[in-house]
Amino acid sequence: MRQGGAMEFTYRIEKSEKIVYLEGDVLNFKQWKQTLLILFADSNYERGFNFLSDRRLIEKPRSTEFIRSQISFLKEHTEQIEGCKWATVVSSTAAFGMGRMAQILSEDIPAEMQVFTDMDEAQQWLTGARRR
Repeated sequence: MRQGGAMEFTYRIEKSEKIVYLEGDVLNFKQWKQTLLILFADSNYERGFNFLSDRRLIEKPRSTEFIRSQISFLKEHTEQIEGCKWATVVSSTAAFGMGRMAQILSEDIPAEMQVFTDMDEAQQWLTGARRR
């Protein structure tokens, strides 16, 4: 945890689930980009792994500029994300709206993005599991 209560932005790879968990807050796009570049170089990461971005504890939604930069970066790294699903879990209406914008802007990248307010629903979507 950083000073001021902000959680550091990190990733965690769960090979058995084939999911990369992105957790914590990002101070700027440069930090997000650096984390993804490190992730893509991680020997435990494999193309086709899905992503779960947990933003439930982050109050401030990402800016339009951040979202556009994020999508541009992902377009430049299609080889690393091709065929994956990317779920973002948020807790506010504003963050959900920004997530929907990212979803729309990502339509021409080779990955499927969805925004959720429920962690279980996001995980079920990523894994293809059905509710009982």
